[in-house]
Amino acid sequence: MKNSMKKLFLAAAILMMLNGITNLAAAQDFRVTPGMTLKYNVTDGEAKYQLWVMVHDVLPEVTFSWLILNDKCPQGHIKISADAWRTADKQNNLFDPGYQKLSEQTCIWVSQYVFASLKNNGDVKMTPDQNEKHYVRKDYQDFPVKINGTAATIHCMHVESDDATKDQFFIADAKQTPIILKMNFGFSMELFEINSVARILPALNLKGTELLALPGKSLYDPQVYSFTHPVGDSCDFIPIYKPTKEGVTFIYKCQANGYQASVMNDVLGSLEVYNTIKGDDDLSWTKYPGELPYGLTFDLKREAIEKLLGTSAKTSIRPNSYEYLDKHIIVTYTSDDVKKAKLKILTIYK
Repeated sequence: MKNSMKKLFLAAAILMMLNGITNLAAAQDFRVTPGMTLKYNVTDGEAKYQLWVMVHDVLPEVTFSWLILNDKCPQGHIKISADAWRTADKQNNLFDPGYQKLSEQTCIWVSQYVFASLKNNGDVKMTPDQNEKHYVRKDYQDFPVKINGTAATIHCMHVESDDATKDQFFIADAKQTPIILKMNFGFSMELFEINSVARILPALNLKGTELLALPGKSLYDPQVYSFTHPVGDSCDFIPIYKPTKEGVTFIYKCQANGYQASVMNDVLGSLEVYNTIKGDDDLSWTKYPGELPYGLTFDLKREAIEKLLGTSAKTSIRPNSYEYLDKHIIVTYTSDDVKKAKLKILTIYK
């Protein structure tokens, strides 16, 4: 009996030790990386909506775009200066549309000063709105969140103000990227999902067969991501939100790169690549520089294209368009002239 009890206590001790190691690993392993999208549920009075934070860079300055999913879909871009990232004790939680550079405040992140004070001393003074308050670390918790479609937890510090309001923050126990997972101080935000891209490609350089295979892939597939988030942010980002089963559609209109991508519920639905089109700012396009599928080029006339692909019936998607159902493409010509018309737009879909 004594030996059995000893074995039981030993097993329990080992289990506790392993749990501690697991929690430590979780705290050390979690970090925010470029290409991540952080999705929050927000409640502000009677209003309830989602806030999406799309991370562009983490060091030396935090930069991200944000989007509120409602009928107007306001969006903005925030840069947190290196000084603010290190020392700020104030936060900006207003999310005003447009561009903001924060030199004395952080947003979504807490600063290294705030993180270190809570971690090492157990308390800190900070100003999340207009009022400075004293915050105390209550405990550590494992915060549940879905990461890339899988249930997971992020080890965090639970922090509470010591006044009557009892404002609360749950801050990721991750020194380099101490993001706010949840907060409640008059309005509430709670992270429920994280999506990330495995790697960000340095350049857009796809073969025609790879281009053809993009529709149906996740927004966070590295090749799809390279289309929708090109270096230099040359895409116009147009969100269309419908609070129904249809969800949210993003249009990435990249006139300078000659293509437009449509993403619905984080999946690329269709891709249009353009020949050179001259017109006003909204209608002009630079020719897509990459390789096209099926041996097509933008210099081919309609007659030559039909020798490659065969003939097909017209579609009503736009004038002079022909759909090849078996190939999942729509070919749009500059005119209906078989001899002279060139390829104007190639639409690729799943």
